[in-house]
Amino acid sequence: MHITWPPFISTCKFLEFVVYSHVYLPKYLFFNKNRLYLSSDRVLAEDPTEEVHCEPTTIALCVVLHFSSTMSTPTIATDRTLHDVLEATETYEEVIKAVHEAEGDETMPEDDPNGNVNTVTGEAKPRWGPKHAGAQHLASLYSREKRLQEVVCTVVSLALFVTVSVVLIANFKTAYIVQVIAAAFLGILVADLASGIVHWGADTWGSVDTVIGRNFIRPFREHHVDPTAITRHDFIEVNADNFMLCIPFLTYIVYQHATLSSAELDTLMPRHWFFLLLGIYVSMTNQIHKWSHTYFGLHPIIIGLQKANIILPRHHHKLHHIAPHACCYCITTGWLNGPLDAIGFWRVLECAITQLTGMKPRDDDLKWASKK
Repeated sequence: MHITWPPFISTCKFLEFVVYSHVYLPKYLFFNKNRLYLSSDRVLAEDPTEEVHCEPTTIALCVVLHFSSTMSTPTIATDRTLHDVLEATETYEEVIKAVHEAEGDETMPEDDPNGNVNTVTGEAKPRWGPKHAGAQHLASLYSREKRLQEVVCTVVSLALFVTVSVVLIANFKTAYIVQVIAAAFLGILVADLASGIVHWGADTWGSVDTVIGRNFIRPFREHHVDPTAITRHDFIEVNADNFMLCIPFLTYIVYQHATLSSAELDTLMPRHWFFLLLGIYVSMTNQIHKWSHTYFGLHPIIIGLQKANIILPRHHHKLHHIAPHACCYCITTGWLNGPLDAIGFWRVLECAITQLTGMKPRDDDLKWASKK
């Protein structure tokens, strides 16, 4: 489908195509390099200070617009509705991949200014991505000492996972089946809630200026100014801190199996299965998060799990990356995001902490977003 525009229209920086729909997300497009891209927040022009906010009930009709060198003939890359595009992951991948191959790179949508502009900071509306000043500074703070801690935690945690798994499987009894199934489901919910609490806490409070901040809050700050940095990190850098969180309770399970009698362990077995499965979900949370930012080369099984909402879907997580990054914190499955956001759970916590301490939520995060 081709549309030729009059000169006075073709010289505009962006064009908005909207139709009314009940599709929940995403609702907007973003503009970069003479194209409009899919976004879940707003239309953003090539000049980051120019943005158009669509009405909440609208939905973008076209996914990609490509202007010719004269900017006189925009073409719609697909005439499918946005809902269809979201449901057909493969089609969406093909569209995004074609665009970026034409630009001579393999970057992903979040590397472009896809609505990740923090309007709270006023006129400071930077392009976010690997070349953002804040992103480069934060990436440079990743130290050898931090890497060593990550390697040690990953190795120790994996060894504990293998040990606990072997012990529990060796002592498994059919009487535990119902309890193990219940533990598996409860573990998913607890892991999703825990991921939300940790994510919210690190996004909202603290500073990179402290020792703890440089080592454990820095990745959260970097992720907001360079969302696809996580896709360029290896397994250890992505997952080590989550593995570290599993070490204490896995160690305690090993200790109990080494010191308690068989009768005592029988009563504890369902609890041990719960903590093992919870640990697996927790340790995989950031890997699942990484997959939600990965648009090329994902295994079909992973794509299937995302489509079935068994793990965090890509289109769902994009909501969190709308500045000021104040919703959809749960990143294991995302199941709890709807209920928690609906009741204002995070805002209530923030108000309480601000009243008690005087600290402002996301103050440090906004500083890095506006860094030039």
